[in-house]
Amino acid sequence: MAVLVAADTKISCRVRDEEDCVLSQKDLAHIINWIKDWHLDFNREKCKIMRISQPPTDYKVNGVKLQKVEEEKDLGITVANSLKPSSQ
Repeated sequence: MAVLVAADTKISCRVRDEEDCVLSQKDLAHIINWIKDWHLDFNREKCKIMRISQPPTDYKVNGVKLQKVEEEKDLGITVANSLKPSSQ
């Protein structure tokens, strides 16, 4: 049996209000269902949320809150939620 892995997938969306937060959570649930349908592995510990000027909300995968971060390294570049390059 082969195991397939989707690595380094990013999701971004504009969230202006609580309704957008609900839609984002639904989108995340659809992605998780797609991952299950295609028998892909999902590592929730590596899944993080970075908010850039967004209403506070929690996102969940299978009922578990995702970790929130203020900065994250991606392809060797540190991205901060302030969008300032000071962490480089």
